[in-house]
Amino acid sequence: MNRQILDALSHLIRARDYADDLDEDVWRFALEWRSLRVGGLEASDVRWLFAKQLIELKREISLPGAFVRTFIPHDVVRLTRDTALILTDAGVTFCRSVLGCANDNPTKPIHCRAPSPANASPVKPTWNKDRKELAFAGQVVKLFRKPAINQELILTAFEEEGWPDFILDPLPQSGEVDRRDRLQSSIKSLNRHQSNHLIRFRGNGGNRIFWCVHT
Repeated sequence: MNRQILDALSHLIRARDYADDLDEDVWRFALEWRSLRVGGLEASDVRWLFAKQLIELKREISLPGAFVRTFIPHDVVRLTRDTALILTDAGVTFCRSVLGCANDNPTKPIHCRAPSPANASPVKPTWNKDRKELAFAGQVVKLFRKPAINQELILTAFEEEGWPDFILDPLPQSGEVDRRDRLQSSIKSLNRHQSNHLIRFRGNGGNRIFWCVHT
């Protein structure tokens, strides 16, 4: 994969991280095609990313100086001066895999590492539901001294699935609270009151929960 695509992906994943950190619509941080083109990205690169369903394209029609950005779908898939790009959920996963991004804090530069050797097992968190202890790399991240049902359900689901990059919302349905609001509240609670800030959780505005190493 060429350097121009990798550079564009690093900008796109940072824009997505900003949106997630502020719980904003990702389109607020969409990147203009014309700015990525200046960085060396070519139309054929964008078409490949779109064909792989890693990015989504729209046309920006925001008024000059407007605080709120406005977008409309292209009549046909094409690149114009007003085209803007965001990563899809699949694109986020692809970026983190290709770039090896260890940082999910948009207030810091994204740090990328070389892929681990094939025989090296990545370090993953562990959740001991009997001790109610979340640990990572031999250190306690969070110890629950009081019941936290939603947080514990999420951690149990991660543990049972072997800590993949993301899981689907495991919380039971409830007619009293909006499901997305409840999930986002639980994710924020997971990130609070950690003994050692070694991992971070985030949502995608839908039904997915991601975790990453916090550096």
